[in-house]
Amino acid sequence: MDLFSTVGTANLDYRSFSINFEINAMLYNKEINVQLAATFLDDLKECEEVELERWQNRGLRRKLKESFSRLWAPLL
Repeated sequence: MDLFSTVGTANLDYRSFSINFEINAMLYNKEINVQLAATFLDDLKECEEVELERWQNRGLRRKLKESFSRLWAPLL
């Protein structure tokens, strides 16, 4: 376990690789991969699950912020 990791911004699809110029590093180093796995598990402790009902019932202000943010996403 923990023999291989990939770190980066790319999703594994055409758009990420060709249009968005995203890239990932592929790591074959057991010590680094063990550290990455531990970091990921620590990050999960800070995560909060968003249930479908809560997502569907979010307020108008939140929805407006999300829509506004989507306008700027292609520029970043």
